[in-house]
Amino acid sequence: MRYKVREKIFAIGDAFTIEDEHGNAAFKVKSKILSFRNRMEMEDASGKDVATMHKKIVAFFETWTVEIAGGPAVKVRRGIKLFGSRFSISGGGEKLDARGSFYDYNFEITRGGRTAAVVSKKFFALSDTYGVEVADGEDPALMMALVIVFDQIFHEERD
Repeated sequence: MRYKVREKIFAIGDAFTIEDEHGNAAFKVKSKILSFRNRMEMEDASGKDVATMHKKIVAFFETWTVEIAGGPAVKVRRGIKLFGSRFSISGGGEKLDARGSFYDYNFEITRGGRTAAVVSKKFFALSDTYGVEVADGEDPALMMALVIVFDQIFHEERD
């Protein structure tokens, strides 16, 4: 399934809308204003909370926690790589990797060498928009939450 992620530029705090390939609302993401841990919440089209994401304040390597409603938390950690960036995602039986050009928003998330999601960025007028293709059998909420975490990491580095 394909999704379109759009960051709202004129929002207080960070806010994203995520639509499915048919243009239907799939998820909304909002940051918690005045949060020390960059806490963000994601809800589905019906308004039900499906995920929270937050940054660990003190960590040797940048670490984010993604909690999917009804499931175990996963940790996103930046790895060391000489050229480019690499992230490992683990916890609750999950073991994924993310590699590619994160600054250009052209990267993929893999599980056991199999593609779980592919991200491709396009710029539109006053907003950042990019596409995410989620492989069959993968949890769209988890993939979208991970993509939002990567967006936050690289926006912080640019600021």
